[in-house]
Amino acid sequence: MYDLVAEGVSPVDRWRRRLPEGIVLTLGRQSPPWEVPWDSQVSRRHAQLQLDKDELVVKRLESATNPLFFQGQPLDTFTVGPHQKFVIGRTTFLLLPSQAVVTQNAPDPIHQRSFTDEFLRKVNYRDVRGRLEILGELPNLISGAGSHVQLHDALARLVMRGVLRAQTVGIVSIHDDEDAPSIEIIHWDSRRELPDGFQPSEKLIRQAIEAKETVLHVWRDTAVGESLYTMQQNSDWAFVFPLEGSATKRQAIYVSGQSASPEDVENDDQLQDDMKFVQIAGAPYSSLLDLRQLEHRQSSLRSFFSPVVVDALSGQNIEEVLEPRECRLSILFCDLRGFSGASEEMSGNLLKLLDQVSRALGVMTRNILDHRGVIGDFHGDAVMGFWGWPMEQQDASIRACQAALAIAEQFHSPEMSDPSSSTGELTMGLGIATGIAVAGKIGSADQVKVTAFGPVVNLAARLEGMTRLFRVPILCDAATAMDLKNFSASGMRVRKLAKVRPAGFVKAVDLWQIMPNALPFRSLSDANLKKWEDAMSLLVEGKWPQAWVELEQVPIADKPREFMMDFIRSHNFQPPHDWNGTIPMRSK
Repeated sequence: MYDLVAEGVSPVDRWRRRLPEGIVLTLGRQSPPWEVPWDSQVSRRHAQLQLDKDELVVKRLESATNPLFFQGQPLDTFTVGPHQKFVIGRTTFLLLPSQAVVTQNAPDPIHQRSFTDEFLRKVNYRDVRGRLEILGELPNLISGAGSHVQLHDALARLVMRGVLRAQTVGIVSIHDDEDAPSIEIIHWDSRRELPDGFQPSEKLIRQAIEAKETVLHVWRDTAVGESLYTMQQNSDWAFVFPLEGSATKRQAIYVSGQSASPEDVENDDQLQDDMKFVQIAGAPYSSLLDLRQLEHRQSSLRSFFSPVVVDALSGQNIEEVLEPRECRLSILFCDLRGFSGASEEMSGNLLKLLDQVSRALGVMTRNILDHRGVIGDFHGDAVMGFWGWPMEQQDASIRACQAALAIAEQFHSPEMSDPSSSTGELTMGLGIATGIAVAGKIGSADQVKVTAFGPVVNLAARLEGMTRLFRVPILCDAATAMDLKNFSASGMRVRKLAKVRPAGFVKAVDLWQIMPNALPFRSLSDANLKKWEDAMSLLVEGKWPQAWVELEQVPIADKPREFMMDFIRSHNFQPPHDWNGTIPMRSK
């Protein structure tokens, strides 16, 4: 692994960044993260870089106005080896091996001391003006860091500017793996090249992070081993400041340097000033990473929640909120129809089919989230959403039905149709059920997801399956239908289709249809719906021939008519001897 070090005329104009192998990178004045903003002689996009094993290939871009110098010669293409430099304008670029490993071979300190955060807060700066000028640049450095790599680099550079005796600055972290706890060197930088790379003391890092205090170690050049270590590291002292915050948990800033007299370092007031400076610089760094972690968590939660729900959760303990619990939910199952047949017919153009399916699934998920629902699960080409969790929603069933209607109507829109397709139209079925279920973070030790669990979930899935038989887009249970009837402002039309016993269920349920404002449902009048109601009353009473006559007067556009007439015909127009008004469903 190799790092590229950029150095301008001013000590402020500097960075050190890891080079990924085999990837073409762009170096320029405005080419983050490889930007050189301090040098006007560097073009916005000046050169291409590509690390190939132990060599860095550099190519000048056509957009570059100034030459690249390598070994004193202006060249458009050249190869840089380890410890070699090239120059653009007033900036030098140095290729260095990225040698950094925590060592257990650091000598025992002649002095060791711990400093609490409270003690460092009370330390009075001697060079207040100089320190404040440097710290005043911290907000701009932080806001200008577009990535964690740039942020680490900015912090290390700031610490080296503020701690003048520091030779090396590193950001380290302890990983508490059960099998083999390890220390990671996240980022490091040094004022001068270290022949053997950065070798921070493992003992010092662990002491500081475990104690949650700043710990100072001072070494003396007496024994041969000690002399070798301090000579290699250009330092005879080092202190570690542990960072606070959830995002920087078990992280710390490692600072090492040289002094005129190691024996006097322990009580050096200047070094205490340096520690306080690192404490002040590290606090906003931790806060920013906490903020970014929160933004990432919220971004992840938006895969499950609508933005309004995420905002409501932001001030709470997420783990407690996600804990599974019983609540009244409205479950919506959406299933895409015609996918299997379409995949066979479009086997030569699967990318086009994928685009159609993606748009269809996008309609489902977008409307669930837009109506403040939670995406509970994906089942192949089906989506499950639910309402009433993580916060109670008095209008959960209304929102579920509104989302279902929006999905159904958008599936009938011109945007979803594809006249050039020979596969026919992709359709969908939607089932809604309302009742008590368990919702939250559910799963095993190997796989966890946010979803809902319980009989009401199974019922919603069965209702969605029955939309195929009744040839309607949306079916719901009685609890959902009653909520709609009691909510006069819903503006939705519902009707009871039949009493059925879903496959795998012991008890019968009332089956209700929610009618979208789309053809052919929009053309059904209240009188048409009354004909259906009369026919079903006769059916339940066992007067099947009379029910048949009434069904014949129901418009052909009313698709459930076909299912019910087929059911009567299959029994020769006579109810079975155990008829109780319930239609048993033979399949899911």
